Amino acid sequence: MNWFYDLFSELSETPESVKRKELVFNFFRESDPDEKMHGLFLLLGGKIKRPVSTRKLKNSISNYTGLSDWLVLESNKSTGNLAETLTLIFDDPSNSQTVSLRSIFLLIESCRNLSDEDFRDLLFTELSHCNRSQRLLIFQLLCGSFKPVFNSGQVIALFAKANGFDSVSLIHPLSEKWHPDTLSFNKLNNLLQPPPELTFPVPIPPLTVLREISGLQNPTDWLAEWKPSGHEIQLVKQSGKVFLFDEDGSPVFKKYLDLGKAGQSLPDGTILSGILVNSAFSIPIEFSEKNSEKNYDPGTHPKEKSQSTLICTDILAYQNSQLLEKAFKNRRLILENCLREHGAGHFLLPESIDFTDWNELTDLIEMPIPMGIDGILLRDSKQLGFSSILLLPKPQSIKAVLLYVQASAGSKQGTNFDLSLAVWNKEALTSIAKISHSFSEAESKELARFIKENTLERFGPVRTVNPELVFEIEFDSAEPSARHKSGLVLKNPKILGWDKKREKNEAGSLSDLEKMAKKSLRTRGTEA
Repeated sequence: MNWFYDLFSELSETPESVKRKELVFNFFRESDPDEKMHGLFLLLGGKIKRPVSTRKLKNSISNYTGLSDWLVLESNKSTGNLAETLTLIFDDPSNSQTVSLRSIFLLIESCRNLSDEDFRDLLFTELSHCNRSQRLLIFQLLCGSFKPVFNSGQVIALFAKANGFDSVSLIHPLSEKWHPDTLSFNKLNNLLQPPPELTFPVPIPPLTVLREISGLQNPTDWLAEWKPSGHEIQLVKQSGKVFLFDEDGSPVFKKYLDLGKAGQSLPDGTILSGILVNSAFSIPIEFSEKNSEKNYDPGTHPKEKSQSTLICTDILAYQNSQLLEKAFKNRRLILENCLREHGAGHFLLPESIDFTDWNELTDLIEMPIPMGIDGILLRDSKQLGFSSILLLPKPQSIKAVLLYVQASAGSKQGTNFDLSLAVWNKEALTSIAKISHSFSEAESKELARFIKENTLERFGPVRTVNPELVFEIEFDSAEPSARHKSGLVLKNPKILGWDKKREKNEAGSLSDLEKMAKKSLRTRGTEA
């Protein structure tokens, strides 16, 4: 596979993740250096500044093809994707030509600052030689709708494996702002350094989740802490450089620059594991709106500018020594010493919870937990390696009405659906969650029949349906969020079931969720 548009076409027809990775690996291995660097740029999320507006692009299509604007608009509603709509308008040529990514980049750049007529002539002269996959790629780049299929960490790992590079050495040059016009394959190769002695990021197994304490031995051997919600990362300081990794091992690019600068104060060979929070309010970055019990308003969340802080839950290496062979209580002492000497300001320890028996923690977790907290993190102080338990509160629930639905990607036998559900806000329904759910075969047929008979609008694969069906949603907590129209976000929502006995006017309300959110706004140690 030598050309990116071939990879692009095959990825769209291949749902299996393993096979997709094999396709990307083969592209990086077989394509020429210039093509693979342009492909790497796109697969890592690199953006090309759009040369024309969507309106100008639509008008050019209408003028060139003679199609009415309303017909293009209705076609776009049917497909739900402008790039695909514009692609399907054209017929395939009898003989398409090979098109390199560099030539596509040059074409897009050449469209900039042209008159409507010159833009139309240039674009459609080039498109007349392109097959469907080539046209779709060009239109996605023109519309700004191209999306990478894997996260950056997976792409770098595949690129490194295909070309015999060390993936860690690639992270720093590729985390900078770069473009294939200025960073060639040979130049990248010359920038690479020998692999470091310290292996990172460290694979961390998922937490064991409990809703109630059972089977745990002597409580004096355990450490309890509040676990904040937020972005779990690893911060690595090695060879004078700071690296940040997501919980899945993917490098974090162009984010949390203040934390990266603060990491320079740490000694080489340090790996910290923790959770990013907003230091102004000690709540996670995702929920960094300033709220209080007194002036809480879910529709208004002014954002505060403040530094990001890493709540350090563990230290995995220190001064080039791996620490996982040490008991957790010993690692905690090393972590405390490290932060005391090097981590002022941006690095903090979790807030500990004093307890003498398990009943105290049981009583605590049954109370409404503070905003921005997932639950209680339990660590066996004598255990080597990783041994962590997350104690979660009892879930809450609410009845909600179905507004939008679509078949889930990769759904087998049509039993998986993505449901957008809403609750009442006075006389109107307000969306509160989008949840993927697997139905029984009988229920999936019943739902499919309802969708067919009650569709109001179509947006590509999404259907707007008559708001008649009621479902019960279970979730851990409701918290303020300026990103959502409702002003709230549900943590870990899932569908308990289809409540066929309920009418839509019996569904819950936004005020019910606001009351749940207000309970979490209390400070720790006060009664709910």
